[in-house]
Amino acid sequence: MCRNWAVVNFLYLEIVLTCLIGYKNFYLTLNLTFTNEASIQTRKGGVYMLFEGGFNFWNFLVDLTTVFLFIMLIWILINVISDLFRRHDISGWVKSIWILGLILVPYLGAFLYLVFEHRGMAERRMEDAKRAQNELRQVLGFSVADELTKLEKLKLEKMITPEEYTRLRLRLVN
Repeated sequence: MCRNWAVVNFLYLEIVLTCLIGYKNFYLTLNLTFTNEASIQTRKGGVYMLFEGGFNFWNFLVDLTTVFLFIMLIWILINVISDLFRRHDISGWVKSIWILGLILVPYLGAFLYLVFEHRGMAERRMEDAKRAQNELRQVLGFSVADELTKLEKLKLEKMITPEEYTRLRLRLVN
C-alpha cells in the first residue's frame, strides 16, 4: 500500500511538471495493480514517457527533476507544519485550516504560507536558536565573566590585537 502511494505521488508530480512544460497529447490513465506495479499509459497502450524514443537522457532528466521537486515539497511541508505547531499566536482552528489546505493543495498551501508568514517564521527560528544557545551555555557552564578574563589574558599576551579584543568583547557582552 505504501509503495502505491509513493508511486502515485511521484506520478502526480510528473503530471504537474508535464503540464507546466506544455505537453499537448496528455490523455492518461493510471493503472494500479495489486502487485504493487504502477504505470501511466497512453490511450494507445504504450508506456508514457515525456519525450519520444524510450528511456533517454531527457526522460531521465525529467524524472530526476520530478524526484527533486518531490523531495523539496516534503522538506517545505515539514518546515511549514513544524512552524504551524510551534506557533502560539494563532488558534487551533486557524492551524487546522492551514493543515487542511496543505493536505488538499500541498504546493499552493505551502507557498501561500511561506509568502504570508515568512517574517514570523524567521523570527521564531531566531528565538528558538537563541533559546537553545542559552540552554547550552547553562548546561556547559559558560560564563561571560570567564570569557572576558580569557580575552583579557589573550590581549595581555599579545595573542590578539586591541581591535580584535574590542570586537570579541562587544560580541560577548551583547
